[in-house]
Amino acid sequence: MDLFWPDPLGGSSNDYDLFVLNSTGTAVLAASTNSQTGSQDPYEAIGPPVFVPAVGHRIVIVKANAAANRFLHLDTGRARLAISTNGNVRGHNASGAANAFSVAATDVSNSFPNPFTGGATNPVELFSSDGPRRIFFTAALLLSFSPTPTPAQVRTALTSSALDIEAPGFDRDSGAGIVMAFGAMKVINPCSVTCSANLIRPNDPNQCGALTNYPAPTTAGGCGAVTCSPPSGSFFPVGTTPVACDTASEDSCSFTVTVNDVQAPSITCPASQSVPTDPGLCSAVVNYPPPAVTDNCPGVGAPSCVPPSGSVFPLGTTPVGCAVEDAAGNPAGCGFTVTVNDLEPPKVLCSVATPRLWPPNHDLVDVGLTASASDNCAGPLPIAVHVFGDEDDEMPTGDGNFSPDAKDIAPGTLRLRGERRGDADGRVYLSLESTSDASGNSSFACCTVVVPHDQSRASILSVDNQASAAQAFCSASGTPPPGYFVVGDGPVIGPKQ
Repeated sequence: MDLFWPDPLGGSSNDYDLFVLNSTGTAVLAASTNSQTGSQDPYEAIGPPVFVPAVGHRIVIVKANAAANRFLHLDTGRARLAISTNGNVRGHNASGAANAFSVAATDVSNSFPNPFTGGATNPVELFSSDGPRRIFFTAALLLSFSPTPTPAQVRTALTSSALDIEAPGFDRDSGAGIVMAFGAMKVINPCSVTCSANLIRPNDPNQCGALTNYPAPTTAGGCGAVTCSPPSGSFFPVGTTPVACDTASEDSCSFTVTVNDVQAPSITCPASQSVPTDPGLCSAVVNYPPPAVTDNCPGVGAPSCVPPSGSVFPLGTTPVGCAVEDAAGNPAGCGFTVTVNDLEPPKVLCSVATPRLWPPNHDLVDVGLTASASDNCAGPLPIAVHVFGDEDDEMPTGDGNFSPDAKDIAPGTLRLRGERRGDADGRVYLSLESTSDASGNSSFACCTVVVPHDQSRASILSVDNQASAAQAFCSASGTPPPGYFVVGDGPVIGPKQ
């Protein structure tokens, strides 16, 4: 235990002594009887290892007759006195002098290794601390940082930045709270930091973001170094990125960098296509590859085309328009054409009601020619009729000469002359019915009418075989066989017209 009284160090002339008695007060167990004659410290002490006070011991302080009355401070460490007064501070910090500090203690292990947080986490201890010396160091640190504050300003900085640890506000045991040197420095020379305004910019070409430089924050006061994250000159992705700027004084500001994707995607359409009509139809189902799409940012949508792939495309040229939009709403488009060509020829049919003429009396006979045409595409199909024969109009027959041998050459009206050469094996008439559709596709059909030499079975079989061969040749080539003549172009000869 330690006894102090308010005399100058090395200059006390007031002699006090300290004794420890047993619990009955009948024996002195330990004593400190240093003399104070004007050049000694105002201090007496009893303690380990010479003596360890115990519960029940009595403590006696003896004042020399010549000593002046003094306020006495008896410190028992962490022991409790049965009779005591409140408080555990002494000396200058307890004097009530202007800007003097009394300092309590708090257990650092409640927070270590983290910083003090105040409140219930850091309660005040039951004993005093080595606070006055620490407060002196803190005040000296503040004045070295900024030498202009007055003592009152230093005190305000220390108390206003302290962490409150008991009841809100100032209280007896913990005062203003835990003094924080860094917080006090910020009060002495506060920092003001101002960041750039929010920035908005477009993406760099073909990039999903932009390299962005921004102005450094402006500072005033005790801010120290400023660090921003992400730093100026960084690559900022498309979207909004917060930038946080922190000072050495722990003051901060922030702003945002917004990079807008303004670049349209790239879309490349397939080459224009040309296809034939589907069989029997005047249109075609056309499948085409999708357009190729790229973008500077992920998330570009799938392209859409009108008409879509797999649609029925009509005859002719149809434009196809394709469009795409990226995640930022930037549109792009391209186009191509699909041409459907009609390459299918029409179908022509023909027949005659009278395939054999008899007798060979030179009369012109309506043979009942019927011809029709159909096509995969709508449109006019005019039918042209051409007549050929293995005997020419003007060729002598041996029993008179009549010409022309074909008249009213058209479906439903065709008349052929019933005659043949008497010295041959019968006559074959070959009619060629042809048409062309609007796309220029042509087709034909071939029909025959015969005039036998006579009515014998051999003559009829012979001329029918000739007709079949001529019809086969015509159906394969669209032309009469070699040796056939155009019939119907001869001069008018004879009365039978």
